[in-house]
Amino acid sequence: MHKHTRLWLGCAVLGVAGMAALCAHPADPQTRAEGHAVSSAAQHHAEAPASPHAQTQPAHQDLSEKLAAALKSIDAARAAIHGGDQKTALAELDKAKALIAPLLEAMGKPQPKYANTRCPIMGGAIDPAKVTESLVRQYKGQTVAFCCAACPPVWDGLTDEQKDAKLKAAVGAK
Repeated sequence: MHKHTRLWLGCAVLGVAGMAALCAHPADPQTRAEGHAVSSAAQHHAEAPASPHAQTQPAHQDLSEKLAAALKSIDAARAAIHGGDQKTALAELDKAKALIAPLLEAMGKPQPKYANTRCPIMGGAIDPAKVTESLVRQYKGQTVAFCCAACPPVWDGLTDEQKDAKLKAAVGAK
């Protein structure tokens, strides 16, 4: 086996396994810090049935599907390497890389705390540093922030159709 192929395969396995471990235990600092049981967590995450929260977390489900597909490509690459088929191995590794690269990029970007950057009621800019617990509402799996104490009660009185329109305007506004 070519030494670059082995190196890339090793990096791909570690990258996918590390991401899977992070997804399987995102709030567990020990898993993040020590990276223990990474390959078993990756295997479990790739083979585990969808969690009951998968429907409320489509981004997590998408991530899980991409990680599972990357693991399958890596397994196919390993089998091709063992069979002496370097061309297929490289093609499978390229597939895994294409699945992993956007995930790594997304992991490096800070995720916004709120669904909106402008108040859906008044239209003013949201200053995340000034938003308290009383100035947020949960709506369809998103955290919606408001500019002042007068806005959440107005939001609470809206229909879902009105909330959808106001939130769409607040998210799209610059």
